[in-house]
Amino acid sequence: MITVVGGGISGLSCALTLLRAGRRVRVLAENLPPGTTSDRAGALCFPFRVGPRDRCLGWAEVSVAVYASQALDPVQPVTEVDCLVLSASPERDIPWQMTRLGADRLRQAAPDELPPGYVSGHVVRVPLIQPGPYLQNLMREIGEAGGEITRGRLERLEDAPGPLVVNCSGLGARELAADEGLFPISGHIVTVLPRGPVRCFMDENHPGGVTYAFPRPDVCVLGGTAEPGDWDLAVKPESIRSILDRTARVEPGLAGAEVLSSYVCLRPGRPEVRLEAGRLADGRTVIHDYGHGGSGWTLAWGCAREVANLIRLREPECPEMK
Repeated sequence: MITVVGGGISGLSCALTLLRAGRRVRVLAENLPPGTTSDRAGALCFPFRVGPRDRCLGWAEVSVAVYASQALDPVQPVTEVDCLVLSASPERDIPWQMTRLGADRLRQAAPDELPPGYVSGHVVRVPLIQPGPYLQNLMREIGEAGGEITRGRLERLEDAPGPLVVNCSGLGARELAADEGLFPISGHIVTVLPRGPVRCFMDENHPGGVTYAFPRPDVCVLGGTAEPGDWDLAVKPESIRSILDRTARVEPGLAGAEVLSSYVCLRPGRPEVRLEAGRLADGRTVIHDYGHGGSGWTLAWGCAREVANLIRLREPECPEMK
């Protein structure tokens, strides 16, 4: 049986992908939904603070296709939105995150679509997920497919049972995999109920910090901050005030919105995503899949497919995993 360490979107998508490939799988995680970082993300399918670019774009393409298909099902907590990606400079080059999207998903923003102070932008059609219901659906599907889900804390990866381990432990890999290149990217997030319709938008280079509004069917998610190396989970009132002010200046419909919650998430930052096979100290195979920065939801299904391919290539006939 394969043990997947981690109960966020990366771990659960890996587990379900492996189950669908005929493998026996258990999920072992210290935290499970609704107590994961993935539960609290904005969950727009758009690469953010992650690399390497080419591999991430390939993984994102797979995930976009999965979510776009699910968005056609009214039961799934996935919608597709036209997100306005803004720039205060006259540069009209397509942002790197959009370079492999088809023409049907991307266009130049018209001048009358740009808020005051912006001179260019692109409109990109991307999936937007409601994390809580989506993760609960994944856990249910894993159980229905014969998978096991167990809560537990590991001191080291070698303590995980089974002939093969998939390491989707996020920031926990700093200790479990002794990876000092892993660091938190703290992000303040606010959820609100707007008074009226709100556009989906993002300005990654706003001088006040990354600024966005993701209007989901349940709530509108506003942000944000992105502070590398900051482990502090305490909400800073000045950061919340800044987010509310910045987003309302871009989208006036957010002025006076009812604030539902505010919190801090720690994104698992790394110079590059680590997705590779290796060996544990005891000789067992381990597949590492972590370091997704602000793109866990964006890369999850593409990375899960690569994890399954790595296992198929390295352990094609292992009877304990069938």
